[in-house]
Amino acid sequence: MVNLSTTTVFNIIRRFVDENRIEDKGRKAPNKIFTEQEERRIIRKIRENPKLSAPKLTQQVQDEMGKKCSVQTVRRVLHNHDFNARVPRKKPFISTKNKGTRMTFAKTHLDKDLEFWNTIIFEDESKFIIFGSDGRNYVRRQSNTELNPKNLKATVKHGGGSVMVWACISAASVGNLVCIETTTDRNVDLSI
Repeated sequence: MVNLSTTTVFNIIRRFVDENRIEDKGRKAPNKIFTEQEERRIIRKIRENPKLSAPKLTQQVQDEMGKKCSVQTVRRVLHNHDFNARVPRKKPFISTKNKGTRMTFAKTHLDKDLEFWNTIIFEDESKFIIFGSDGRNYVRRQSNTELNPKNLKATVKHGGGSVMVWACISAASVGNLVCIETTTDRNVDLSI
């Protein structure tokens, strides 16, 4: 009648007779290793040093709290409090002195009119690598395959060269663009 096996129906009837209930009890929650206070201590540690790895944090927790736990348990505590591993964003370093200088500049020039800004020229520079990259590259390979052409990084004698580019801009127009090729010391003027 109910499309259930005989054993299931028997267990439901027996549960009703013995315990006066029909539903399952449900699973028991696993025992928590850390109390709420200890979890707050772990979160405080990661707030103080966000670059601390999970294995190192686990070792500190074991040393200070005297509780043996796995790295995954500490990760789970962090995840439960919305602390997930992310790649940090890159940002140029600015010293405290330069931060103060920039803030002073911004405050003194806050109320300048448009005519003042028409007399200002802003400039910047960038370096472009002609061949290859300044960064570290990786190749995933098996052992004893380092000389396979697919696993090699091609290089050029004397580094392959780079170009340094300077440009300026004002409220009125874009200024001259000057390039210097640093490896051959040839100046190239690309006026705009």
